[in-house]
Amino acid sequence: EVSEREAKKGLDLARVERALGNPPGEEEDELQREEIDTLRNVREDLILKRQTLDREASQSATVSFSEERRLVELDEAVEAVDRAIEIKNGILCSREDPFRSRDSKFPGADAEEGSLLSGLLRLAPSECKALLRSYFLKVVDLRTDFRGQEAHLLELENQLEEQSRYVQELSTALHAANIEKERRVILIQKEYEDRIASLLTQ
Repeated sequence: EVSEREAKKGLDLARVERALGNPPGEEEDELQREEIDTLRNVREDLILKRQTLDREASQSATVSFSEERRLVELDEAVEAVDRAIEIKNGILCSREDPFRSRDSKFPGADAEEGSLLSGLLRLAPSECKALLRSYFLKVVDLRTDFRGQEAHLLELENQLEEQSRYVQELSTALHAANIEKERRVILIQKEYEDRIASLLTQ
């Protein structure tokens, strides 16, 4: 089961890597549309897998770390495919390199960023895929850790709420005890006064 899950994970990541490959700058519009349709099919497939895994997790008493990580991977894969579709739609509309188009909107805004993008554009496809895989897994790790921290924070908040409720119950009980004590003091004082009055009338 673990090996099957790992195989599916590798397949999904490979599909995302192919989807985010360097967009062809001179291909026909029809090819771009076909690639966008393919990306949309990939996206639908990822969403179906996400929904299936989410249903399975909801039926279980607890969600394992591997299941939680798989959910994050699918979420990130969908976001990556959405970005790929956005880029390819931009190319189809403007016929421009999306990175150059971005730089042209902010000329000279960040020379270091422009240099970095130029360096990335010179990478070989295999290098781009390796870089994509590395950053994809890094994002998944960060998101998984963040979800774990969120769950821990929620648990602490629940504990704090429970303790606050307990303190409130103790405060209410103490207030009731003080009222009862005052009532008994008044009663004892009245009995004492009645007894003194009775002795004085004898």
